[in-house]
Amino acid sequence: MNRILNIISLTASFSVVMAVLILIQEYTIGQIGGFRKIILTDTIPLRFLLYPIVAIILIVRFFKFHIPNRQS
Repeated sequence: MNRILNIISLTASFSVVMAVLILIQEYTIGQIGGFRKIILTDTIPLRFLLYPIVAIILIVRFFKFHIPNRQS
């Protein structure tokens, strides 16, 4: 049961960090006028694909999430 709770905690932490990083990108890089207008297809802006990729790279590079070892 503790392992399941730890996995849920890990997932929630990862999600919160990712959301914060995406918001930071949206309100810094996203405010550049020309960047907001770049569209890959007819409906998908570049930022919808780029922000999550950059956030995942930053999380993997600079954050350490771990599940504690099982204690007897």
